[in-house]
Amino acid sequence: MTSGCASLVDKGDKLYEQGMFQEAAVFYEKALLKNPNDVEATMGLNKARNMTIDQGLIEVRMLRLASNHTGATRKLENILRNQKAWNTSMQGAVAMTQDEETRYAEKWLRKEAENLSQSPLPDKFRWFTHSYAYLIANARLETDFEQYQPRLKELGRKQCHSMVHDVSAQRFYMYDFVKKYCLSWEEHASLTVDNIDQTRYQGLNTIEHVKFMTSDNAGQRAVLQNGLIQLEDQFKSSLWYASNGASLLAVDVTGDVKHKKIKRRATRSVKYKTDEEVKLANGTKERRKVEKTYQYPVTEYSEKYSMRIAYRGSVKSQALHHELVKSKKHRTEGHNITFKPAKISPRAPRFINIDQKFTDTLENSNRQILNKFKTLWVSAYCGQRLGNHKGEHILRCGKATPDNTYVNNWFTQKFGVDYESMAQIYGL
Repeated sequence: MTSGCASLVDKGDKLYEQGMFQEAAVFYEKALLKNPNDVEATMGLNKARNMTIDQGLIEVRMLRLASNHTGATRKLENILRNQKAWNTSMQGAVAMTQDEETRYAEKWLRKEAENLSQSPLPDKFRWFTHSYAYLIANARLETDFEQYQPRLKELGRKQCHSMVHDVSAQRFYMYDFVKKYCLSWEEHASLTVDNIDQTRYQGLNTIEHVKFMTSDNAGQRAVLQNGLIQLEDQFKSSLWYASNGASLLAVDVTGDVKHKKIKRRATRSVKYKTDEEVKLANGTKERRKVEKTYQYPVTEYSEKYSMRIAYRGSVKSQALHHELVKSKKHRTEGHNITFKPAKISPRAPRFINIDQKFTDTLENSNRQILNKFKTLWVSAYCGQRLGNHKGEHILRCGKATPDNTYVNNWFTQKFGVDYESMAQIYGL
């Protein structure tokens, strides 16, 4: 452990000397994960972080001098967030620079707040205060910004009521969004949707019909069943899951798992040297190294493991199909012979750990199936009907593909900020 930490610290030191402070910090952090009490790693990390902040403040100043006040303020906000996370406070000239840049940022924040308060879209102001929360708190601007709240709240309430009529029947995502939105603006809204969600499922039901031809059929079946239980549980994190779903999603699991082991006897030979008394031509004797061959029996094993498992179902009229095919051939041998002159000792055969191999394969398969569920979700809600259902498909599509251009254009036009910004504000 000590050797490993030293190596990581050395790499961090070299990067630090090259002025690559953020990269150096990564290696110091790795060293501390191995040994939290490593003094050199702690000192290196503190130095690297301080220099990262120092370097960052220089960038802030350069951006400001180039009249890029938005970039400068964002950079300064990020520095303050890092200081909080790292529990770091600056001293001396660096602290003076930070205070100076904060004063410049304060002027920009005041001007920007004044401009945004006049926008008919109140969420632009809300995202602004969210994005620069640390700077606003540091400059104690919260009280000053209170003057804008009455108008913003009025606009937010109007936006709330404009969306209420879009909530009905199977528009569950709109229901959740509008409910959060209205509450955030302290407005009560009466919202109603169906009790049963016909578009999603209350769970996954796997129906297994797999043939096993192994030396431990019961054990292999138990591995499969455990993998399917995990899949059913993981499905609850899928976008297709809803506790009030209309039914279970049935998935047929078919295939076969085979494992065959053949053994045969064989003979191995190994050469070795030993001291023996040899009679010479003149009749004398002397000890010499003599090469000999030692033969011993072994048992050879030839293994062949194969599996083919297919998953089939229908997700809201879309075909779900996933198949995994794996095979492996393996040879090993073993014996119980001990013969020290030839350095031979008993050797146990190393067989395929079919339980572990099966488990690993199923875990990987589960991940792929969950990705397929996401693909089917995108196909259902991010296609040609994306603009339908008064925002419901927009929200459903954004959940899977937050960078979708149509989704972001819709949010920007309606709220003034993109989907991911709204997701952070309202927990979409």
